[in-house]
Amino acid sequence: MAYGSEDGSGLKLIMIPEQCVFQSDIRLPIVLKAKTVLEHRGSVMHSFPDTSYVAQQDTSNPASFWDADHPIAQVMINMTKVVTGKQPEANPGIALLTVNLAL
Repeated sequence: MAYGSEDGSGLKLIMIPEQCVFQSDIRLPIVLKAKTVLEHRGSVMHSFPDTSYVAQQDTSNPASFWDADHPIAQVMINMTKVVTGKQPEANPGIALLTVNLAL
């Protein structure tokens, strides 16, 4: 997860404002559903009654899949071997869930 202040000032590191707003981008592996994360986050947030949050799922993309035998995938695999000297490993697709929290 990556956190940052809305105004980008960085003052959040040395000051505690009356209101703190930050954004959290949660990357979901293919086996984890956004609904599961949202339900868990909701149960945690109940412990902080003065906190509110807004979840934006419209920016979410479903995990994608490439056939490793496809010619374009083979070019990428071969170039990775040439550049790094290593055989690339499969990485499950990642979906994005953006969560905005106001404290």
